[in-house]
Amino acid sequence: MLIAPTVPILPFKMGEKIDDPVALFLVDSNTVTSNLTEKPSISVPFEISHGLPIGIQLMAKPMQDKMLLQAAYALQSTVKLPEIPI
Repeated sequence: MLIAPTVPILPFKMGEKIDDPVALFLVDSNTVTSNLTEKPSISVPFEISHGLPIGIQLMAKPMQDKMLLQAAYALQSTVKLPEIPI
């Protein structure tokens, strides 16, 4: 199991950077690895910064989807985040 940040920067505020395609492309740079290597991955909320959630990404070996989901569930069960109003 590998743990990595989901995105390389703090989250944008709603509507911010929507007109900047390069900024939006760079946000996805950390999630491309699992797609290119065909490894299952999942992002789970981990922390709150300035009222916005920060996720971490878990990656597993190929065909280890069940273990990945169990790890994500265990992590999400242990991390207590405040409710975020939508």
